[in-house]
Amino acid sequence: LLATSHTAVAGNQDSFALGNEAALTGGAVTAIAGDTGAAWYNPAGLASLTRNTVDVSASAFVLRERSIPDALETKLPFAELSQDLSSLDILSVPSALVFVRQLGDGVTGAFGIFVPVQDQFSVSVTESIQTEGRSGDEDGLFEQSFDLDIARSRYQAGPSVGFAVTDTLRLGISAFGVYEARDRESSFWSAGAAQSGRRTFMLGQRSEDAQIVGGQLVAGLQWEFADSVHAGLTVRSPIWAFGAWGGTEVLGTRSMRAPSGETDVQVTRANDRLANNTFDVVAPARAHLGLAVELGGGWVTVEGDYALSAAESPLARRANEVWNARVGALFPLGADTNLGLGLFTDRSAAPAPKQAGDARVDFYGVATGLELRTPYVIKGAESPLVFATTIGARYGLGLGEAGGLHFEPLASRGPVSDLTVDVVFHEVSVHLGSALYF
Repeated sequence: LLATSHTAVAGNQDSFALGNEAALTGGAVTAIAGDTGAAWYNPAGLASLTRNTVDVSASAFVLRERSIPDALETKLPFAELSQDLSSLDILSVPSALVFVRQLGDGVTGAFGIFVPVQDQFSVSVTESIQTEGRSGDEDGLFEQSFDLDIARSRYQAGPSVGFAVTDTLRLGISAFGVYEARDRESSFWSAGAAQSGRRTFMLGQRSEDAQIVGGQLVAGLQWEFADSVHAGLTVRSPIWAFGAWGGTEVLGTRSMRAPSGETDVQVTRANDRLANNTFDVVAPARAHLGLAVELGGGWVTVEGDYALSAAESPLARRANEVWNARVGALFPLGADTNLGLGLFTDRSAAPAPKQAGDARVDFYGVATGLELRTPYVIKGAESPLVFATTIGARYGLGLGEAGGLHFEPLASRGPVSDLTVDVVFHEVSVHLGSALYF
């Protein structure tokens, strides 16, 4: 019952926008990224920035509604129970802080702090039933409780640099240090009795935590190969873990009394610690390819990305290869106002779910928003200060499947088996971004 390993249920690879242009266009910026978010999406785009910039952006509120219907099935001699595992979580996520500075002719440097992963999933269900006035084995009483809390966050920080090789070709690279924290707590107990004299009691607790330190490299290219037509390529290395701390503790007991009076008691204990020098792959390599066309002072872009598969490891679940696609557009509504629209997929690389807490959900969604720029003329300065504010909204519809449990506590054979149910998740986020160009 408590055998699930690794943190699950969390959002997919691109749950948050980590730049203002990306928030407006659903992340479709590989070919033409031209704000501080380029440090994440394509560092070659930094070379298109001609001014020093401080950019602070945050997905201020993220609302995730996730319901796994009939995820806990319980079959008794005198009744059958079915319970949903539902969670409604509101997160406040500081997604990015970036500083950009001109380093020389055609060379732009940046330092960024990004939060690409943050999630919390909490469920708690209880059930009790008592039947009386019937004959034989149909009389009985039963109680059970199940609690599951999952939390995960990842922080990436490091320098980036973009080079304008020619007027139409830019190259860039980013080097990120990575810190990831995972926590998972689950507990379960049940007690039941049938008139036949069969009795059962089960109690289980599992605590899992991990802190991971690692790194990732990102390289990018942007090329205007025809008038107003841009191509972009970004390659992300795997996220390597250089060290990990934490472990798993499990305590479980099961007591079963047969009608004959014979009692069977089983106790499980485990305490596994991660090796501090663990070298592992936390996330596989990924490549993004995009094409953008400038139109009417704005642009339209389409792109796709491909993530490699990865084997099961002590720090990560097995990942399947997966494709995703995005379409975005950014158009001026006035001299200082831009409107963005985007469509995106965020399909899961997770394998088919096997246990409670596992999920494989593909998200399909839409993004939109406004960027408002306010210039301030400073006496004696060559260029005005420009304050930019971005307000974006994003909705994702998740379709997939999640793991559950079929539980027969009064059965003489193994009382637990896995099941899979179809799920529909909803994810809504509001992005608030601000930037200062000086």
